[in-house]
Amino acid sequence: MKDLHISRMKLAGIVLLTVLLTTAVFFWTGEIIGQEDRQVISFDTKSVDPKNIERFKQVWTQITDNYIDEVDNNKMLEGAISGMVESLGDPYSGYLTPKMMAAMMEEIEGVYYGIGVSLTMDKDGLLTVVEPFKDSPAAEAGVMVDDKIVEVDGQDVTQIKDDQAIVAMVRGPEGTQVKIKFYRQAEHRFVDMEITRKRIVVRNLTDAMLDAETGYIHIKSFEGEVSQFFTETMDVMLRAGAKGLVIDLRDNPGGMVREAAKIADKLLPKGIITYTIDRHGNRYEYDSDENQTRVPIVVLVNQRSASASEIVAGAVRDYQRGKLVGVKTFGKGIVQRLSPVTDDAGLNLTTGRYYLPSDVCIHNVGIEPDVQIEPLAEYANKPVSYIPRDKDVQLQKALEILKAEIEKTGTQQ
Repeated sequence: MKDLHISRMKLAGIVLLTVLLTTAVFFWTGEIIGQEDRQVISFDTKSVDPKNIERFKQVWTQITDNYIDEVDNNKMLEGAISGMVESLGDPYSGYLTPKMMAAMMEEIEGVYYGIGVSLTMDKDGLLTVVEPFKDSPAAEAGVMVDDKIVEVDGQDVTQIKDDQAIVAMVRGPEGTQVKIKFYRQAEHRFVDMEITRKRIVVRNLTDAMLDAETGYIHIKSFEGEVSQFFTETMDVMLRAGAKGLVIDLRDNPGGMVREAAKIADKLLPKGIITYTIDRHGNRYEYDSDENQTRVPIVVLVNQRSASASEIVAGAVRDYQRGKLVGVKTFGKGIVQRLSPVTDDAGLNLTTGRYYLPSDVCIHNVGIEPDVQIEPLAEYANKPVSYIPRDKDVQLQKALEILKAEIEKTGTQQ
């Protein structure tokens, strides 16, 4: 497995890490390490109360000897491992069974079998729909933004704090069905759906030339090879005569930090994009070089812009490279490391905090845009991709600002 740096509420997220259960699923900010990077594990029994070890042994024995039905010892041990991580009380950390780890890697690569939604773990620990993808099984079934998953195939998942465990339950072979109970917050009611799983190919970027001199790029997550697609798209727009760009990070729960840094590098002057610090004080920096596009830019953000999205938006703001337009971002400024456990399971663990170039950590704070503007009430809970451009007041404000900057740049030339 290659050494990859990742960010998502998906998930925490955010990790963004989706089913695209992204990742997204939860908002992530972190890295993946390979087998060769693992350290030899030493268990410090001196810091553990011997009574707790004895209690564990006694409970294990009581269950295996006396439980009414046959028990699966491996499943029980995996539950103990999961409980160990859950004891941290961190919604962004979790143990991934082999099935969950495979789902996570599918998500990162951008192809999987599921229902086609972008998800995030909300502040109450409920897996919440950020966006049902257009033409996806979820969209066809009527899944809506902010629907919260409360049951999967009859099992209550509201107490499961590991979002990847829920992701693994929702995903499955193509053509099979999954029964999901949602809580529809906007209507204060529960909604039961039976959805057929399909092959989902995640599109992490959409683009358009809005007029002869204005390019629009909506980055949906920082996964896969989105930085390459971004660079290619931007280059085509500039060659076509674009004099300014709107970079839309709304509804983007995060993804790989490395991908976010590569995109920021194309927009920013030489300097620090972001840096992380772990509990031991170790610092890791992501830097930009002197090569950058110099056309004016405006960045759109909203309450579902998290993690890697906040890294890009925050760096643009700190370097005064462009205006931020929209509403305050989610506020996820901690780092997870996804590492292999044995050959096929994984551990997603919060290991540090990330900081913007201004040395600010935005965790639980978010980023206030330069220009605050709410969407129209009728689209307040709609994904950005569902809002007609002529009704998208945030986009219209961004275009207004961008046009003024283009004119100013033209006058200066």
